[in-house]
Amino acid sequence: MHLKIKIILLAFLFSTNALYAQTPNHIDDELPPISYIYKPGKIITIKDTIPCFILDRDIDYYNKGYIKYKLSPEASKALKVKSKDVMHLELDGCPPLDRFPYGTSSYLMVRLIDGEVKIYKVQIESMDYTTATAYNGMPIYTKDKSYKRFLVRGNMFYEIDRINKYQAKRIFFDNVELNNEIENLTDQQILQNIELFVQRYNSSVKPSTNESKQ
Repeated sequence: MHLKIKIILLAFLFSTNALYAQTPNHIDDELPPISYIYKPGKIITIKDTIPCFILDRDIDYYNKGYIKYKLSPEASKALKVKSKDVMHLELDGCPPLDRFPYGTSSYLMVRLIDGEVKIYKVQIESMDYTTATAYNGMPIYTKDKSYKRFLVRGNMFYEIDRINKYQAKRIFFDNVELNNEIENLTDQQILQNIELFVQRYNSSVKPSTNESKQ
């Protein structure tokens, strides 16, 4: 008796699983992996402005190789544009990216704070070598990834971790209150409060003036 019950239960479970796997509207089949989601956005190159649907990836991806996009969400084939040719990128639900030169290269940097004075962030990959050496006596090189932040106003472009009093006063040159406050701070104190200074400055600028200089 017990054997017959076990056989019936196994047959029932098998048939249920088979139907479940064949169901065309199963949620796992409807949702693509996160790395293949195309979001509404805009790509600006030197020659074109392309409203499109961009493959959503980590911000580091947009600085490498090609950026994939579709002209419509229903398009079966994705198009590609060289990352180095992209000057500006917008992706729905994400902060925009703008291209800036840094060192011997240029990068699409994430705009963290917008306004007359802006703060950007980017992941920079550089080659470094360890103190250990390989079997042939040559140094072992490794890729070092680090995030850098930048303070930007017009043509002024400063790495935040290296900000000093002179640079800070240049950025906020037309705000007497901030300049007087910065004058009495060390470079380290300026660095610790730089985001607050940017927010305070931007909130003091008239919206019409701020918008006209975007």
